[in-house]
Amino acid sequence: MTRKNVLLSGIGTLLFGAARAQEKTPPEKPVFEQVPELIGAPKDWINGKPVKLADLKGKVIVACYWTFGCINCKRTLPFWNNWAKKYAGKEVVFVTIHTPELESERVVDDVKKFIEKEKLLFPVLIDNDKANWKKWRNQWWPATYLIDKKGQVRGRWDGELDYKGSGEFKRVEQGIELLRSEK
Repeated sequence: MTRKNVLLSGIGTLLFGAARAQEKTPPEKPVFEQVPELIGAPKDWINGKPVKLADLKGKVIVACYWTFGCINCKRTLPFWNNWAKKYAGKEVVFVTIHTPELESERVVDDVKKFIEKEKLLFPVLIDNDKANWKKWRNQWWPATYLIDKKGQVRGRWDGELDYKGSGEFKRVEQGIELLRSEK
């Protein structure tokens, strides 16, 4: 999969189009008026407690779609994990949605083993029926969504965060910082 940059609104414009942001052009209309709530029973959450996005108003949310068999995801997980550690207790919440691409990635025990092996620090919602994938209209593995304190998706990066040494993880981290600084 090749990386794909997607512009959304506000910080997404700053994050993925600095020149446009400097011109102070109006933000693009967000894909969602409010971020869609995640679908899943408590049993569908592993590596942490269930997360309800509506309860996280006032915090920056980084929501990520991935699957353990995807090489691009494997190369991106360390960035998410490092940010989860760096921003712990700093009003930034990380949540990931494991949506399998292949039938073999649907085995929850294998997902648990992968999480343990990789020492992942964030809660994971198992999305084997792709309910969240469809609701969010996601298309790529991995996908990183930045959600502001009001619950609006403000930026998204589809694909590896350092594809061929691109350093795109720096832009996404800049977006996290910008969202943290907003009142």
